[in-house]
Amino acid sequence: MYDKEHIIEFDDGSFKQLFLDFIRYQQSLGYKYGNSSIYTLRSVNREINQMNVIQEQPCLSKKMIESLVEKRSHESCGTQQYRIGLLRQFSLYMNRVGFEAYVFPKRFLPKNRSDFRPYIFSDNEISAIFRAADGLKPRKQYPKYHFIYPALLRLLYGCGLRISEARFLKTQQVDLDQGILYIDKSKNNTSRYVPMSGSLTDYLRHYVREARIDLNGEGFFFPAPDGGHYDLKTLYGGIKNIYHKARIEALPNGRLPSVHDLRHTFSVHAIRRMKNKGQDMYTSTPLLSAYLGHSNMIDTEKYIHLTTFEFGNFIADSRDLLKGVLPEVFSNETE
Repeated sequence: MYDKEHIIEFDDGSFKQLFLDFIRYQQSLGYKYGNSSIYTLRSVNREINQMNVIQEQPCLSKKMIESLVEKRSHESCGTQQYRIGLLRQFSLYMNRVGFEAYVFPKRFLPKNRSDFRPYIFSDNEISAIFRAADGLKPRKQYPKYHFIYPALLRLLYGCGLRISEARFLKTQQVDLDQGILYIDKSKNNTSRYVPMSGSLTDYLRHYVREARIDLNGEGFFFPAPDGGHYDLKTLYGGIKNIYHKARIEALPNGRLPSVHDLRHTFSVHAIRRMKNKGQDMYTSTPLLSAYLGHSNMIDTEKYIHLTTFEFGNFIADSRDLLKGVLPEVFSNETE
């Protein structure tokens, strides 16, 4: 059944009603079109609005579609394919109801890579990134620039947030008395509370004072110069610039690690810390899954990438855990 609550979640714009009608149409045909699909289409609608294309009636040009299907630096090939599939269906629907829309060709669909490996920053590299961010100078056109990036990077790494979650974080969602963030209806329409460490909470208090952020207001926690939220490409460019300053080396493909790799790094470092405190993987992983806002454990497992040494310790721990549980099989046993 179509959830009326999702009507509120789509930003106003020339395509809003078309997206809502499309979802209703697909559900009437028996397709589920649940939270994942609606979240993706909501993000697409927001991107279209940011294009600021003046049209008498909704139209998806080839140029617009090519921009919408472009791979994001933080996403997997599978996520990109999923978005392209939804866009293809939406374009076909627009054509069917009398609107012009370019349909992305099937033959150009990206190939899914099963060998994807994120980059995991070392502790020294994380420290270097923070130092580089702390060394930023004020910019006339971005008066809070040198305050925002150090705080943003610490939040991305310290809480493992998605860049979109930090980007759209409102001041009312930040409780610096309790040291807790409230992430409202993020990916898969999942909301969650995110506790912060004491050191991160203290730093954000410093950020609020220096950047003059009004926590009693209704603005964004990381406000753009116009008071709205930062453009995604601007944030990516700013963070990659800090990577350069921190002397983070390029990957074999010639590119710097992605911004989303900070979330992967948080996951690996968090699991490592929990293991060092004596918690086993079977206890740690569900906790991490809830903290990251994953809808299932499979998503979390993709974020955990162990080094050879850590993997060896994990196998040893598993063997000790299963001792006396699995049956022994001796070579002199007979049928």
